[in-house]
Amino acid sequence: MSVALQGQNLIAMGAAHRTINSDGCSPSDMRITKTALKGRDENYKVNNEINIRQTVDQIIAEKGKERKAVIPILQAIQNTYNYLPEESLKYVCEKTEITPEQIVGVASFYSQFRMKPVGEHIIKVCVGTACHVKGAGQVYDALRRHFNLTGHEETDASRKYTIEKVSCLGCCTLAPVVQIDEITYGHVASDKVGNVLADFEKHVGISGAKKAILRLFCHWFRPTIRNILKRPTLKVLPSLKVR
Repeated sequence: MSVALQGQNLIAMGAAHRTINSDGCSPSDMRITKTALKGRDENYKVNNEINIRQTVDQIIAEKGKERKAVIPILQAIQNTYNYLPEESLKYVCEKTEITPEQIVGVASFYSQFRMKPVGEHIIKVCVGTACHVKGAGQVYDALRRHFNLTGHEETDASRKYTIEKVSCLGCCTLAPVVQIDEITYGHVASDKVGNVLADFEKHVGISGAKKAILRLFCHWFRPTIRNILKRPTLKVLPSLKVR
């Protein structure tokens, strides 16, 4: 390499170190920031793994370590995380007699198990014979358009809803049927999916408000409830017993 070229490279390097970006940070500051963010992400990952291991330990203690416990363990993990995190499955294999091959076989055979993160709420669109004839395909497509899903995407950008097809929901007379979590909607038209989602959001809001009020009630009246529970149990007199 010529001296002139070396000098040009050194000048370019010096200029790069003196460059200030639009945020007012030099490249060295940016490297420090990236290092801090990386460290924070690593700490989050470590804490997340610790939490997963603690949760799985509790599940194993309840369900057992034998190979026959594979389905109950997987169900408990999915009920906790709404899918099967890879870290939890690896830990199950470490702590039990269950093998990776067994987990893969069971998780791939039963459609109830999910290997990818899903939304907070699951939207099930029945595509059984009755629903298919009544336009379930159009309802499914309308929901995908509503959430701007493309390709093989099943979960919206906010990770609030996941859409999936199911073979039957047992409501053939209400076809086409859509179920969001535990709420079932019948005779759903493709141009009414917005109304269905609005109704569900309203229901969730009301349920959340009721739970909040109940928690507040229990907090306010906890001393009174505790005193009532401490009172002696009333016994029914023999003469008042039904013969």
